[in-house]
Amino acid sequence: MPDRIVRLGIARTYQNIRLFPDLTAIENVLVGMHVHLKSSYLGIILNTPFVKREEEEAEAEANRLLKFVNLETKANMLSKHLPYGDQRRLEIARALATRPKLLCLDEPTAGMNSGETQAMCDFIQSLRDDLGITIMLIEHQMRVVMGISEIITVLDYGKKLAEGTPDEIKRNPKVIEAYLGQGSAAQAH
Repeated sequence: MPDRIVRLGIARTYQNIRLFPDLTAIENVLVGMHVHLKSSYLGIILNTPFVKREEEEAEAEANRLLKFVNLETKANMLSKHLPYGDQRRLEIARALATRPKLLCLDEPTAGMNSGETQAMCDFIQSLRDDLGITIMLIEHQMRVVMGISEIITVLDYGKKLAEGTPDEIKRNPKVIEAYLGQGSAAQAH
């Protein structure tokens, strides 16, 4: 089932980082490309020219993605030895290796300080703007949500409470009441 979701153009990252800790950064990115590789088992065993070319192209693409996420100098480091922010960006590079049209980011700034959070916000905006990928962001930090979102959907206990631009959401009395309390909603008017 996950491979069918990826083939539909949907990729995701997780709130808790899920890298392969004993693989290098480039190997983690290459794992994300598996769904697009076409080599057969026989071709791999015989190490055909097609297999060699496909492996070279995959490695070149993995290096391009590592450069895009500013990890090109850490390609051969085990992912478990990367700093936290680098691990987050590596997880995104692996997701990008699947060639998504929709990228779901689950709490991408969790555990980051304010400088790291701002860098991640800038990076997420570049994903959207430079690559033209639709980003679905699941995030609890309102500063992050309001700073990078074009459209926000607010859920309350799993039900859609409101949807709109950041300015519309900031002024929505239902949102204010649900997240700040009834007294705050009255003060917002």
